[in-house]
Amino acid sequence: MQLATSFLGQVRQYEAADDTAQRALDSATDELDGGAAIVAQCQQMLRRGRLAEVAELATRWADDVEPRMSRATTEELAVWGGLQLRIGAASVRDNRKQEAADALRMAHIAAVGLGREVISAPDYLRHFGPVTVTHQRAEHAAIQRRPDRVLRLHSAVREWVPAQGGGKSGRCRHLLDVADAHLRLRDEARCVRVLQQVRAEAPQWIVAQRYAQDIMGRVIERRRTLTPEMRVLADALGVPL
Repeated sequence: MQLATSFLGQVRQYEAADDTAQRALDSATDELDGGAAIVAQCQQMLRRGRLAEVAELATRWADDVEPRMSRATTEELAVWGGLQLRIGAASVRDNRKQEAADALRMAHIAAVGLGREVISAPDYLRHFGPVTVTHQRAEHAAIQRRPDRVLRLHSAVREWVPAQGGGKSGRCRHLLDVADAHLRLRDEARCVRVLQQVRAEAPQWIVAQRYAQDIMGRVIERRRTLTPEMRVLADALGVPL
């Protein structure tokens, strides 16, 4: 049900996502299961711009599941860190810079405690670690329109490859920020190459991403003529020429 919440949010079936999110929460066997359900719920709420609700909900649950760092388990750190990332995502979109920075700092503490990327349950929703936090730092920079910082952060995790079953969607979402950064720096060719890379890695995922469509639309607006590769990509993303 947590996975269904995430997938339904991605394809903008929000009413169904709300229903599955509540079912997942009702079925939670402990606070960590509940926290993981809230991570999924908050992600689809972010897509709808429900920023204040996300910040309040994630903060409340983060307070409830906050681990004692000296003896925290992998699962505790992953869930608590994931909730901190949702707080940060809501805050940066709501232009609450200090709260966003504080949430990233808390997430970084959890990631340092883990020391590596982990999947702490039999689903990717509890994927968390230092690379995930770096991706989120880059997302904050993208929202704040700091493309140079996005690319600097990307250089630190460029060679990281997701393990089977976890981190792929987060990496692809990060690559969209990289494509956006190249476009903001007026490098359409690199922007398109990154979009092509994402399409090659996750063809079904990218067609559901409005962010990718927006980036490609901006490329088209800037270009007098399009290369054949650009036309193929625009057609695949459903962006009119």
